[in-house]
Amino acid sequence: EIERFRGEQTPQELSELGRKIARWVQDNAGVLRSANPDIPEQLHDRAADNWRPLLAIADQAGGDWPTIAREAAVALTGSDADTKTRAVMVLEDLQALFEKREVDRLWSEEIVKHLVLLEDRPWPEYRQGKPLSKVQLANLLKKFRIKPRDVRIGNETKRGYLLEDCQDAFMRYIPPVKMLRVLHDSEQGTYDDPKVLQEKKCVAPWDDCKSNDFNAVAAVASCDGGYGEQVAEEEDKHPTEDSDDALCI
Repeated sequence: EIERFRGEQTPQELSELGRKIARWVQDNAGVLRSANPDIPEQLHDRAADNWRPLLAIADQAGGDWPTIAREAAVALTGSDADTKTRAVMVLEDLQALFEKREVDRLWSEEIVKHLVLLEDRPWPEYRQGKPLSKVQLANLLKKFRIKPRDVRIGNETKRGYLLEDCQDAFMRYIPPVKMLRVLHDSEQGTYDDPKVLQEKKCVAPWDDCKSNDFNAVAAVASCDGGYGEQVAEEEDKHPTEDSDDALCI
């Protein structure tokens, strides 16, 4: 029997729950340690690694949980799932690159060079076995009204992107489950105050959010103007270097 977790639950209730979890883990540790659960083929390597222990727990729990867990895994991290289009994926990777380099501007060629090395993403073989191009990158980011511009780095000027042009899209479209990491880090004193982040729409209070319509995933919420604004990518439209849709990059 499953009951909704309430934040106002007493320490005594939580302590009892903790003891039950510890006992279940103790009783099933051997099985879980040697488990090799079936992984949905839609999951890329990294997602498969992340979900493997959760799927093992679901299998051991039995009942409908194995099916529910796999539906949730595909809904949340499937490579082409409706909940996570390639446009959002490239936005996530671009944000990660800005953070890794600790810069406020990047050339298009630098971004593409980085993306095509990510083996667990679609960029190395984006279209017909060919890697993502600068034009295709521009068309993906265009969905968020992010356009390339002349970017000066040192003594050179090339087409690229400024962090300030991407910040609004980062806050609006990066999935809330990733933003929870920001809130956690803020509690450790490594980010701004959580209330400030909420005001910036990085993390919104649960009461201000509405649940996404996932069949088996009720834990993901989208804020007004947030990830709930799905970015529809038309898979049958593939702009090429010579198409009218191609941008100057």
